[in-house]
Amino acid sequence: MRTHLLRAIDEDAEFATWADQPMHLAFYELRSPESRPTSRPTILEMLALRRTAHLITEGTQMLLMSLIPVVAGRIAPSRARTAVGHLKLIVSMVGPTRREAEHVVEGVLSQVRGILPPGFQIRASLVERESWRPPSALAD
Repeated sequence: MRTHLLRAIDEDAEFATWADQPMHLAFYELRSPESRPTSRPTILEMLALRRTAHLITEGTQMLLMSLIPVVAGRIAPSRARTAVGHLKLIVSMVGPTRREAEHVVEGVLSQVRGILPPGFQIRASLVERESWRPPSALAD
């Protein structure tokens, strides 16, 4: 699954280059009060992740109001498992300016924070695509 997600993100970058549009990657990290460095996700964590991922994807598409769908998915660690590695999501957005992408991420965060179980936290970072580097390289 990770391979397919990373390939789709790289294809988004190719489309952005072809269409001469900016591309941004939003990274979301969900933190649970119960996370341990080597533990597998709990049922509560997986339910929160599923609900959060759905809301992030739907919210991003709604706030972008674009005909270009977003590419989104869970980033599992490539080698080692970490406490929060299995609770990371990435969303690729083609078209919005940096300011518009920041507005989308802020809007999505405010929606998601309202549905998180007690003790859970979410944070996000936004990265603009660099033309010399494949976006999938940022997912590691």
